[in-house]
Amino acid sequence: MIPQAFIAAAKRTPFGTYGGSLKSLTAAQLGGHASKAALAQLPVETKVDQVVFGTVLSSEASSAYLARHVGHLSGLPVTVPALTVNRLCGSGFESAIQATNWIALGQADVVLTGGTESMSRCPYTLPGESRFGNRYGVDLKLQDSLAHALVDQIPHPTPMGITAENLAEKYSITREDCDRFALESQKRWEQGKKDGAFDEEVVPVELVTRKATVQFSRDEHARPETEESSLKKLAPVFKKGGVVTAANASGICDGASANVIVSERWLKTNQVKPLTRIVSHHTVAVEPAIMGIGPVGAIQGALQSAGLTIGQIDLFDVNEAFAAQWLAVAKELELPWDRSNMFGGAIALGHPLGASGARILNNLTYNLIRLNKKYGSTSTSTPTPTPTPTPTMNMLFSLNTPIIIGLLPVLYIHGAWQQPLTTRTNSFPPIDQVGYLGKTQFGQQPDLINYPQQPSLQNHFPILEPNGTTSNPPPSSDSDSDHTTPFIVSRHWGNLSPMYSLPVNTFGIQSGPEIPLGCSLNQIHLLHRHGARYPTSGTLLPQFGQAIQQAQSNGSLQATGDLAFLNNWKFNLGSEVLTPFGRSQMFQLGTSYRQKYGFLLPYDPDQQPHEEQKTALPVFRTTSQHRMYHSALNFAAGFFGLPIEGKYHQSIIIENKGFNNSLAPYLSCPNSDRPERAQAGSRASQIWKEVSLKETQKRLNSLVSGLQFSISDINTMQALCAYESVALGTSEFCNLFTPTEWKDFTYANDLEFWYSSSFGNPDSAALGAGWAEELLARLTQISPTKSMTSINLTLDANPTTFPLNQTIYVDATHDTVLTAVIVALNLTSLAQSGPLPTDRRLEPRSFTSTHISPFGAQLAAQVMTCPTAPGSSSSSKSIRFILNDAVVPVDGLQGCEPNNSTGLCDLDDFISGLESRLAEIDYQDTCFGTL
Repeated sequence: MIPQAFIAAAKRTPFGTYGGSLKSLTAAQLGGHASKAALAQLPVETKVDQVVFGTVLSSEASSAYLARHVGHLSGLPVTVPALTVNRLCGSGFESAIQATNWIALGQADVVLTGGTESMSRCPYTLPGESRFGNRYGVDLKLQDSLAHALVDQIPHPTPMGITAENLAEKYSITREDCDRFALESQKRWEQGKKDGAFDEEVVPVELVTRKATVQFSRDEHARPETEESSLKKLAPVFKKGGVVTAANASGICDGASANVIVSERWLKTNQVKPLTRIVSHHTVAVEPAIMGIGPVGAIQGALQSAGLTIGQIDLFDVNEAFAAQWLAVAKELELPWDRSNMFGGAIALGHPLGASGARILNNLTYNLIRLNKKYGSTSTSTPTPTPTPTPTMNMLFSLNTPIIIGLLPVLYIHGAWQQPLTTRTNSFPPIDQVGYLGKTQFGQQPDLINYPQQPSLQNHFPILEPNGTTSNPPPSSDSDSDHTTPFIVSRHWGNLSPMYSLPVNTFGIQSGPEIPLGCSLNQIHLLHRHGARYPTSGTLLPQFGQAIQQAQSNGSLQATGDLAFLNNWKFNLGSEVLTPFGRSQMFQLGTSYRQKYGFLLPYDPDQQPHEEQKTALPVFRTTSQHRMYHSALNFAAGFFGLPIEGKYHQSIIIENKGFNNSLAPYLSCPNSDRPERAQAGSRASQIWKEVSLKETQKRLNSLVSGLQFSISDINTMQALCAYESVALGTSEFCNLFTPTEWKDFTYANDLEFWYSSSFGNPDSAALGAGWAEELLARLTQISPTKSMTSINLTLDANPTTFPLNQTIYVDATHDTVLTAVIVALNLTSLAQSGPLPTDRRLEPRSFTSTHISPFGAQLAAQVMTCPTAPGSSSSSKSIRFILNDAVVPVDGLQGCEPNNSTGLCDLDDFISGLESRLAEIDYQDTCFGTL
């Protein structure tokens, strides 16, 4: 694996305005000041391998040796190699890129990088051949080297301001747009200053004057008091009727910024926690006349290199050379305004050319940490006086939070770092530092799925089953007439039940999940629900808790009998995230899949994969939602064992409106959120609750005074039984209800799912079609190049993020997606008892949410090679589906035989049938058509 680069320290000077407080300091002095502070930030003394510093203007005699002078002024020995780079506005970036490349090549472990500029000290020069004398009668004319440096001379002189005007014209950007953006930059800088967005990066500069020694600590160029009316009065600078003014362009400034970039080897050796990791960088070139649009291609290239999308970037900072240029980039890339240049930019701070790239890099570093974000992207345009297109560079880097970086090979997980940066010792060193592991030897990979007997998950340790009460003894049977089978309350909570192994023949197939005799397994495709969670934010549980608490507080509540516990009960549940039991479910699921299917892995996860094996690391997928992401991590911990780094890749797909995601398809299907569709299940369920809970309502209301329970309150108490049990291990609400009432509760959940998220809702097939389409791609090994469903083509068309050659696929999703996928796959045996009535409980019925989408639900597709006939030497591939350990028929697809004793369908027939089924589903009309 290519060694990665990390930012271990980052500091800068305040930026001084043109001719302002820093005008007496040379560029080398400014760079030395920032570098000395950055080196002092390291928690250990260290040898620096290289110094690479950027600068643009030849403002002093020392400019030619600038990087060496910066190193010397920062306290480094003169024997440290030094390199001065000039990529104009991107010089600070270029220094970091040089360091990253040296580290990748193994040529350095510690590199001091950065950029510096003293624009105030940029000299006037005598042009041409003045050194060799001047002809009589011809005056010598001084040339402003600063002004000339800002004009690209080839192929024809083009001031940078004109390039911004060109972009304004091309992208229909108005003067008003530019002024508003400039004003916003000032305001964002001001708010960022108040919020501490610059506190960690700025180190004061001591200035000695004739009167006193002062500490210069504030960016001098910023003008937060600017008002829109004053901006309107300014005349355009470069073009009559143009948009660029002195106020909506970056300011001429002095300043320096430095960072220390190190290798992972250095971090481990010195037990140092880095600030951020450099993920990727990219440089592109565009036509000089529109040089400011360069960040578009640079950002796209860096994202592609990292396997990321714009939606995954938490903070953007595109250099504000000109408001018009920035707005053009934002318009082209559709940058999210709330995540871009959040703390102002060069329009407010100023733009000391060589220093700005490093300044942006450092600011994003600290604000990723401050705001607890993952990824940041920086970019700048760099005009160059050559006949080639103008280069633009982008750097993408990530915060080392305790997560697996999605879609990138993981070396190790960085734990939450509590030690201050000045601490030089680690009281709790990691195991690779402690050593003494003892002798170890790993065994063969398990293949339990090949054995005729399979483990069955029947208990939910450590959840307690209800004990019953005096007036309502423990339930004794699992049916209204059968008094021999114990009634298990936790299996009657609908989608709130924990998953348990369903009996053979639950769905009409007399075969278990074990591989049939004579067959050999080739692949497993798992789609599973997250583990048990706290209530979602839209439930009525908190309101019920508030009502009880209010009645307790005012003394009106008098609960007796089975409800006496309400006199002291408090609602203390969380919201949305996994419970401890939910985490254990996912760990257990991962462990069980390793036991059953570990032999399918092309490498041994217990051993460090060889370099050639790292390309075979599986990609498991989940969404960005908290419970989804942590379900995936706990599954991986169970499947691979800790530590999980370096054993697989975790793809984290954004779950939010505006992003295609087959694991959360409802967010990209507007019609599914329309009340007539989305609330159909709630309406049907409410009708049934009014029928089934009337007597229960009377019974419980007779035990309480000070408030009366509504039908919704009774249903909420049943839900509290489930939620408190999976969160706290037990709940007194569970003892309030009879077996019949629990069956009615399950039926209310079934109605909700049938009519809102499954066979009874016209949206369901379209919502499940995305995952079905991805399954088809994996089975045929043909990447999707176009799609009319919810799949994310940016990810699915990329073999890195959506590989087609895996033997084990694992996708984490939600309950409503599972119930939609079974519709898309046309698993009609689950609907054979027909639509669910609302005036009575349908018994028996083929559709029940407890069986289909409980917490931790599993839908697995087994692909295997089997003899074409008993005893035959010829074979073919087949597929079948296992839902919560019971085989489901696939005879709803054309070509798959009905009443198959093993549930198998010839793979070619299944593929053909699924293609036909997907062709029937009109995703566009369903999700975007007129209702």
